[in-house]
Amino acid sequence: MELTVAITGASGSIYAHRTLLHMAASGAVERVNLVMSRSARVVARVELGARIEEGDAGAVNEWLGLPPDSKLIRFHRLDNMA
Repeated sequence: MELTVAITGASGSIYAHRTLLHMAASGAVERVNLVMSRSARVVARVELGARIEEGDAGAVNEWLGLPPDSKLIRFHRLDNMA
């Protein structure tokens, strides 16, 4: 299964983090297309200490405890909507 997750800058990064963790652990999800707003990345840094730059799938993998070369997360830039 392939899913798309968009994270906004609203407080509650822990919910996005937990959702992604459960998707990764489920075994049913083969790919997650992830879009995070700039505000979401700032909130994740403040609330959870995550240091995620736009388009940095490696940082997302680290945030989720996945191997650095994991292909589960496909991190899309906000200006890449196609």
